[in-house]
Amino acid sequence: MLTTFLTALLATSPALDEAIGAALPPGVRAEIVRVDWPKSCVGKPSLPKRVERSSRVPLRVTGEQCQAFGWIELRLFTQGLRTTRQAAQGDALTAVIETAEVEVTGAPGLLTHLPTNATAKRALPRGLTLTANDLELGPPSGTSVTIRAVLAGVVVEQPGSLTPCPGAQRCARLSNGRTVRGSFTDGVLLVATGGAP
Repeated sequence: MLTTFLTALLATSPALDEAIGAALPPGVRAEIVRVDWPKSCVGKPSLPKRVERSSRVPLRVTGEQCQAFGWIELRLFTQGLRTTRQAAQGDALTAVIETAEVEVTGAPGLLTHLPTNATAKRALPRGLTLTANDLELGPPSGTSVTIRAVLAGVVVEQPGSLTPCPGAQRCARLSNGRTVRGSFTDGVLLVATGGAP
């Protein structure tokens, strides 16, 4: 009972708050979920590594003649973008997002602002924290483009229109209905065929 009380007391200490604050990136706040405080040493707490996402991390306590380790589980929060309703693949996102405090889970590319002309790369559910992998940038689907391919050293170009596409590349639909994938720059979709452009 006394150990539980001491752990709860230490979990709310200014020294622990200071140690957590020193380990966080700018603009991020933490909530303590649980502290497994080392029982063999009383002293100043520190976190030996930077905390980048909600997780369980080592907690070091350094006293006058001791050093011991325990664990602390933290939930991290920052300002990010979240969907306010469902968005279909290819939908413009400006009308379906809000800035909100979101949990930092470690997903790469957490967004704090929406790039111009961003559309949904796939169907997005309501309440989703947006990352760069959820967006498609550039002209919206349906935009007319030139599709360029190099076949045996010969450059072949054909008109087409952009269409939603999973992954980092862009897709376009040819007049025959076939969809091709490639890199998009300045109105041209360059389709990789094994030849040099």
